[in-house]
Amino acid sequence: FSWMITQLQAFLCLGLFFAVVSPCPHPFLPSTLDSYCFLGTGNQFHVANSYRANFTKTLEITSFTLTQRSNFRIYVAPSNVNIDLELFQGSTFIAGSSSDTHQAEKTFFATLYPGSYSLNWQYEGVIDNQDDCSTLYVEWSIQPTSLLRVTAGTFDCPHQEVLPPADLFIDLSQESDNYQFNDEYVIMLGTPNEFRIISNMTLRIDEEPYWKIKASLGFDFLTGGSLGLALISSQQPWSGSKDCQLSTNCTLATGNGVNQLLLSATLYPGEYFVIIYDTGEECFDTHVGCVPFTFGSMVVQEFPQETSVNCPAVRLPESLNEPGYLTDDGFLLWSGHVYLHPSQVVNRIQFSLSKTSFVRFLVQSESVELHVLLYRSGDQVDPIASSSDSYGDSSGILLSLQEGDYILVIERGASYHRTFCQTFSIVMGISPVSALQISCPAENISPDFSSLQESIGSSPFIYSMEPKPDFPYAYYYQGLSQQQIFAIHFDVVEVSQLYVEIGVNIAAGDVSIYLSENDGNTQLIEGVHTGSAVFLFAQLEPNTYAINFATGATQTENIDDTQFPDCLIYTMRFTILPVDLVKGCLRYIMLPDTLLSPSFLYSSKFVSIHNEFQQPDSTHAMELTVHEESFLRCIASEFEPFDMGLVLRTNSNYEVVASSRTAPAGEQLEFLLQPGISYELVVLSNAPLNGQCNPFYFDLEIHPTSAFESASCDTHNIPNSDFFEFMSLPYSAESVFSIINPEERSYQLEIPFSIPVSVNVRFRLNENFLEGNTSFSFAGSLSPLVFNGNEAVGVLSPGDYLFKIERAASSLESGWNIQCVEYSLLVAYDSLTVDTEYDPVDCIQEVAPGSLNTLVYLSEFSGFQTHFQRDLLLPSDSSSTQISFSIDQESFFHVFTGEDADTSVSLSVIDLHSDLLYQSIGHSDGELENLCIFLLPGDYELQLNYTASITEDCQTIPFELQLMSSTYLEALDLPESCEAITPPIFISSAFTRGRYQFTRSPQASANTIYSIALSLSGTTSQHVYIELDYNFLLANMGLKLFARSTTTDQTDFVVSPVYFQNGAFIDVDLVVPGYEYNIHIEDLSNPQGYENDTRSICVSYELFVQIDHAE
Repeated sequence: FSWMITQLQAFLCLGLFFAVVSPCPHPFLPSTLDSYCFLGTGNQFHVANSYRANFTKTLEITSFTLTQRSNFRIYVAPSNVNIDLELFQGSTFIAGSSSDTHQAEKTFFATLYPGSYSLNWQYEGVIDNQDDCSTLYVEWSIQPTSLLRVTAGTFDCPHQEVLPPADLFIDLSQESDNYQFNDEYVIMLGTPNEFRIISNMTLRIDEEPYWKIKASLGFDFLTGGSLGLALISSQQPWSGSKDCQLSTNCTLATGNGVNQLLLSATLYPGEYFVIIYDTGEECFDTHVGCVPFTFGSMVVQEFPQETSVNCPAVRLPESLNEPGYLTDDGFLLWSGHVYLHPSQVVNRIQFSLSKTSFVRFLVQSESVELHVLLYRSGDQVDPIASSSDSYGDSSGILLSLQEGDYILVIERGASYHRTFCQTFSIVMGISPVSALQISCPAENISPDFSSLQESIGSSPFIYSMEPKPDFPYAYYYQGLSQQQIFAIHFDVVEVSQLYVEIGVNIAAGDVSIYLSENDGNTQLIEGVHTGSAVFLFAQLEPNTYAINFATGATQTENIDDTQFPDCLIYTMRFTILPVDLVKGCLRYIMLPDTLLSPSFLYSSKFVSIHNEFQQPDSTHAMELTVHEESFLRCIASEFEPFDMGLVLRTNSNYEVVASSRTAPAGEQLEFLLQPGISYELVVLSNAPLNGQCNPFYFDLEIHPTSAFESASCDTHNIPNSDFFEFMSLPYSAESVFSIINPEERSYQLEIPFSIPVSVNVRFRLNENFLEGNTSFSFAGSLSPLVFNGNEAVGVLSPGDYLFKIERAASSLESGWNIQCVEYSLLVAYDSLTVDTEYDPVDCIQEVAPGSLNTLVYLSEFSGFQTHFQRDLLLPSDSSSTQISFSIDQESFFHVFTGEDADTSVSLSVIDLHSDLLYQSIGHSDGELENLCIFLLPGDYELQLNYTASITEDCQTIPFELQLMSSTYLEALDLPESCEAITPPIFISSAFTRGRYQFTRSPQASANTIYSIALSLSGTTSQHVYIELDYNFLLANMGLKLFARSTTTDQTDFVVSPVYFQNGAFIDVDLVVPGYEYNIHIEDLSNPQGYENDTRSICVSYELFVQIDHAE
């Protein structure tokens, strides 16, 4: 959350009064349904929402109590984490949903009787749990069975099915216009649990441009929820929705609001099937003999939107022999995330080896299948090695190769559910066999965990195993297939954090780490490969766990046994301690304690580190010794407000031989290391040890100077002015060239060029890390560019410019002058104009429904009542939205739009026959709007008129609507009067939760009923989470956090909440010194239309406040 502090301080510096600040715009997964958000009123609910799930826990529990027989259904959309759902009454299993793979939807239905229940959320297969905003999309509902039978029984089934057109074929290659339709249909109930295809629509595209499909399926969630919608390749055999869990050539529509599934996909040349199916799992104890549903589809042309300017993700190189990858001495260790091209199914990367080498390629994607193949150049029929990957699993190859030319091929399956600028991770390791110096001991040596259970069974405890570089662990291979090295089992008795790191030279071997629960069969987390280590972090709840350590999951049988080492050499860092004792941060990998370990100089003459690390506490020293003259270069990035430094000194007398402490954006150091001398490289940091995560990027390489002696360089392929100039936009060009270091001047290259119109630009200059130490700049820029490492981005106005590459301004203490530098230069331009005319088909969010009188909203199954909350998509071509609806009974209508700094909204409801108009009072720009009225039977139209500054595609506003009959309101058992239960006026504890109530005052349009002072401690910042839960039907409530400056150099400000269905929350880092904070709970009752108000005057709500360290 550290960026939140910066953002908040920016608000203060600008003197802004209004702010909506949240690092994660979703509420936490509820621990109980016995709250006012859910079962607290009327013993029923139907909610669709995205919840923040704590994947650092392996188990979360949601409890609830029922007082009458009820029907329950839950749906959890596919995610990158495998989830098992289990519903228990006491210790008795009632129902559940599970699978053995990621990307599987989870859903089940149950008829429940009075009693107490617990819903268990079991998380498995978490690949990377560093994300503090991991979410689950959940739709769930509980309705009393007696009420559901009455409402569903009013629907009259037709005499025969009404189906979409059978075998509809659409040739999009021949369509000059967009294609869309929307209608209502009905199927008859079949045999329970029998799979059936209802409709099949074929789409064909022969060539580009691409097309975008957005299709929706609407139905009653409780009685018709086993309907589904799938998009598959015509080449993909398909027998049911379960097949989609195993292949990304098939994708399922997912939940998107109450009673709806949404399919949104990008289509590339090919043939596709859009299939409506039924799994036969409807609610048969309340069925009426048929299932009505709606189906709508919109297909429009979609031109590629991702460019090298707006999508900064690194592209895979055409060759690993380009600058920045494989060095002249044949060494490579590169890890990172690379761009997943939307239509490029096959990526081919060439590389040449001058020596026999070990080669390791490892890929991983959480959203698409990846296949890795390796060919000899000229033979792309029979691969030397291959490996494939399913969702989330790592996949790769490891083998030894003779000198020669090769082609690495990465194939992917379809990626219909793409995100903008989508990436996948890749680790590449190449090392000449002659550079490795692996010495195997006489036998296997494993870490000793004999005292682990005894240590963590005491209280308090800290168990830590540090790496032993002089005595590394070893495992002799038993063949080359994957094999278990060892496993440990242990019990955790209190919430604890676990850090595991295995250091290994990935080019000569690999390790996998799996954290499992109980018997080891339920995999929870897989370790993440960082290039020189495998790293695993987890927050563990009390339970029994197992950790399995195994050789790489994709060892190939093609390795030359005479070349491959007999054993795997590795180090181990293992730490586990109660979460309350964690003073630093364990979520990022730590800097190595020494460079003499098996990951580095113990096994090789070469060292390559390019990764993100946790900043050390004050100082961190790394010992190193080389056995032949070697060149060292390292860079430590800096992020405000922290300062870093680099110092290289001899280990014998601490003589400083090189240092860097003054660079404003990062420190860099070069030095010529002499053989046999013991050095220490010290990284300095002023980041506080306060529980915060303060990562930084650290790059270091060490290569023998003899590796450069044979390197030749000719000045060639140097770009000229034409390379920088364009005829149309977007424009992108890349050039690979080399330059001999000129002795007569400091700069290496100057190229003049001209820009005719203002453009967004991105320049990226890659160079081999060791030979680099250059920078590039522009002369003549009227709008300064932002430089970030090897990139420059920003805006260039029309004019003449000079592109310049030069050696670093400050002379580094290298003692060695590199004469030849190779470069790869990317130049990219894009239009300066932001296209605000986006099409709704491009957005996952939905525009407002044109009518509420559909199966999704007002139908017999819902008792002609509806309640939903969503982020409402603002159409870019209009300043108003209309929603029509008709009611045949007196009803209560409540509509609400939340705060949005870029949008001002007014609400009005018009009686279409009498022109009677109800309007919201109206507030200042960005403030919420709230309208509550009682309506007589008739035809109405809700109008949303807004003034919006469209700053991004798919811009939305928070929106909640409820329409409920007065008859239902009167039937609720609500108190006619209430005794006030007030929250505390002062909160200082880290955790506060309570239930409160007050008497509503209909005369007040917006009235602060409670002000609660927050007492924050510390010298920097505190993280505060505030959640207000209420029932939208009965309460019109608001939440604000007011900050009053106690100094003259700071400005007062207000933090507004994020709204969700039946609630609101504030999640923010607050600067402690110089401010006083107060929570305001507001009564937003609107006096309009209250003459028939039959709601209780007693309003109940819940308040939850948590205060902890900011991150």
